Amino acid sequence: MHRMRSFIAVIASTAAVATPLLWSGVASAGPPSWHLTKVIGPASSGEMTSVSCKSTTHCVATNLGGYIFSTTNAWATYHRVRGPGVHPATNMNAVACISTSTCIAVGGWGTSTSSYGIIDRTTNSGATWVPEHPTTTWPLWAVSCPTATVCYAVGDRNGHTAYWMKSTNAGVTWVAHIGIDPTIGVLDAVSCNGASFCAVTGSIATSANTSNGGANWSDGSLDSTVRYLNGVSCQLASECEAVGSTVKGAGLALRSTDGGLGWTQMTVPLGVRSLAGVICVTSSFCYAVGRTGTTDENGHGVVLVSFDDATFSAMPIPGGSSALLSVSCVTTSHCTAVGENSSGADVIYTYY
Repeated sequence: MHRMRSFIAVIASTAAVATPLLWSGVASAGPPSWHLTKVIGPASSGEMTSVSCKSTTHCVATNLGGYIFSTTNAWATYHRVRGPGVHPATNMNAVACISTSTCIAVGGWGTSTSSYGIIDRTTNSGATWVPEHPTTTWPLWAVSCPTATVCYAVGDRNGHTAYWMKSTNAGVTWVAHIGIDPTIGVLDAVSCNGASFCAVTGSIATSANTSNGGANWSDGSLDSTVRYLNGVSCQLASECEAVGSTVKGAGLALRSTDGGLGWTQMTVPLGVRSLAGVICVTSSFCYAVGRTGTTDENGHGVVLVSFDDATFSAMPIPGGSSALLSVSCVTTSHCTAVGENSSGADVIYTYY
């Protein structure tokens, strides 16, 4: 199971905080032009789960087939490799790039009796990858590298206990930690700002943060409407936005001004079934991605934008996706979003 588990809920017929699924038309969002840049597969096993871009031309993405994709020319061409050390059943769940050359990709695999995680590292823009911690004990769902040397990766142990790892040498070696506290379960997302601050979110309405590099963690406060939190982005150590779904099966976005401890619900368009990823380019300018529809068969990918700390509005995007799972932005006017289409192929959208 991975972050798409939260997309199984059926959309609610009503939502307490919602607006019509229409583009707001605010010019300050930049040229409102998303392009379907690439469709890959379905031989690649589909469902591109994560993307990280450090320039308008350099991006790396992962998918559930255990593949890592990289480009140095804005997806005009791309290089695809199966992550080294990857078991045939491995999902590559997330990637974070430290620079245009160095990136960390994480994932995991399991059988009926055991499960393992994987951490792969490249220093040549994705041309080759090395397993830096090839037999982590448990699957990893997300990774964040806030400095040139410090990275954090998060996941879960046996599906119910938080599991996280930290590197202080750009992903070469890692130290593993089991648990944050007894109330914190599966961690699906992490966003760090500086070497010491991180916010984490997950399934079963989970949020927490640390301000001292993981030495101590504090639990966030979430109300009873929250079901899953699949993505989090903290552009400042004090300001974060998180996305997921409500207990009624509608898309959810939250904003925190205290580093992910207290959360305020933001407005999300009606028709959004769930949100999977979010990126804040500034403290107030954020993009979120997810899917619409009432079932996996009748929905499509959606991109939302917010620049007022309160409301997400839908942006027009070309057809061709059934869900978008991750978004990465270099500037407010240049972003990449990835996901899948109804045939199980990977899809890549670019905004410029």
